[in-house]
Amino acid sequence: MVGHGPGRGALRGRHARHPGPLDRPAERAVRGLCRLFPAVVCALPRPAARRNHLFPWLHEDLHGKEIWLNIPFLFTRDALGLLILYGCGFAYLSQDLKLKLQARPPAAGLRRRLAGRLPQTEEEVRRIQGRLNLWAGLYCFSFALVLSLIGFDLVMSMDPHWVSTLFGAYHFVKAFYVGLGALIILAAIVYLRQGTDAGLAPNHFHDIGKLFFAFCLLWADFFYVQLTVIWYGTFPRRPTT
Repeated sequence: MVGHGPGRGALRGRHARHPGPLDRPAERAVRGLCRLFPAVVCALPRPAARRNHLFPWLHEDLHGKEIWLNIPFLFTRDALGLLILYGCGFAYLSQDLKLKLQARPPAAGLRRRLAGRLPQTEEEVRRIQGRLNLWAGLYCFSFALVLSLIGFDLVMSMDPHWVSTLFGAYHFVKAFYVGLGALIILAAIVYLRQGTDAGLAPNHFHDIGKLFFAFCLLWADFFYVQLTVIWYGTFPRRPTT
């Protein structure tokens, strides 16, 4: 993905790109999540303390799933997966901010601290662009894996005797779909407050709206396919002769 920034114009013919002004609402959301991160960490012991209410399979016969469905292993693998996911996200954001702040570096602030050392030469800019593409691919891959794991562990485990191999894809596509909706709302608020000074134009909303509609159809398709399998499973079987 290539947005607006120093030294990126030469890559537009060879790589996919996205409208740069939409980066700003997304980065504002990330900065808000950075401020909320300590509160989330402090709130983690609460679900563990109420595990009897949150995990109904604790006192059930799991028929061989005891190794996978146990509280220490579940929290360890989910926490490790989230750390990997957020680590890739912050690494991508740091490389992206290096390019954006190169032209007009701010004196201080969270963006400046996340960016770290800014590039000084064209060779450093090209190196950061390569890292940006690498971290973008790693984040997409980890997003699909970690969100699938979260869906299996915290949602599908509510009924430990039901298994669906499609549920992981359904869960991470839904998460991305909801994230696109949140980005559209944030961009609309910025546009209503700042107007054309925000750098947003109607074509930006058209593009993100088309992507939002595409993932809506994909999520609905996964839901329909899953529901069809469950519906067929309720039919009585014919006795074999």
